[in-house]
This record gives sequence, C-alpha cells and structure tokens, in this order.
Amino acid sequence: MNLVKTTYLFLICFFITSCENIIMYHSYQHIPSNGWNKSDTITFHLMVNDSLTNDSTPGLYNLQLLVRNNTEYKYQHLSLYVENNFPDSTIWRKDTIRFEIADENGRWLGKGISGLYENSRVLDAVHLKNPHRFTFKIIPLMNDSILTGLNDIGVIAYKEKSLNLHLAN
Repeated sequence: MNLVKTTYLFLICFFITSCENIIMYHSYQHIPSNGWNKSDTITFHLMVNDSLTNDSTPGLYNLQLLVRNNTEYKYQHLSLYVENNFPDSTIWRKDTIRFEIADENGRWLGKGISGLYENSRVLDAVHLKNPHRFTFKIIPLMNDSILTGLNDIGVIAYKEKSLNLHLAN
C-alpha cells in the first residue's frame, strides 16, 4: 500500500511541475513615495530567453504588466500609455492599458494584504523563434500631475511550458 501512495504522489508532483511556465524575465521599478510625475517614463529593457537553462527554443511567450498600489491610491482605475517593440524588435507598438484597481464600492482588487495590492494584465502572447531584446516604456495617463498611491510597476515575460503526453492506444 505504501508503494501505491508513493507512486501516486510522484505522478501528481510530476504533472504539477510539468505544467509550470518558465519565467524568462521578471522585474519591478519602484515609484518614489512622493508620487509618479505625469511626464516621467518607466522603461524596461528585457532579453527574452532563459539564461538559467540557456533555453532559446521557439515557443509561446506571454508578457504581463504588473501594478502594485497601496491604500493611498485615490482612483478606481489606472490608465497607462505603453510603447513596446514586442514581439518584433523593429516595430514599435503603442497602446493604452486600463487597470481596474478598486470596485465601485471602493474594495481593492487584485492580490494583496496589509494595504499593498498587485494587479496584472496580459499584454501579449506571441510565438518567438529565437531570443529577442525588447523595450517597454510606460507613462501614466491620469489627470493628476503627480500620481500618488502606487508602489511599483513591473513586467514579467514567461514561456509556456507544454506537456506532451503520448498515450498508447
């Protein structure tokens, strides 16, 4: 009976770890406590490949934008202007991203405790054939000249790991 439980536990662990995504880049830039000036640009320069495993194989790569706010943030949403050259490093794309930070009753959305909350938004999912260097520029699009209550802006790029099971008929 002990062997059956051990085998079962091993198979569960195998399937859980086999389906994890491979993080290629994950970084935050801190926003000063006195606020984010309307004219300030946050810039990320990222190389999408797995430097730990030297994985530069083709695959589906996902990109997310992350926002950390505290209870001093006074709006229900956050609008950002984003310029990036993902997935083709020669073409610049421009977009406006809107984060819902709180619901209509003022309850904070996203994950968090103790007054710090994180929201994420998928920006893109593309198939890449080889490693690329990308740049992201992020500017606040709110009316305030200095936006307070935000702690960090982040970017995460990850490669989806597919689980290929071949079962005999």
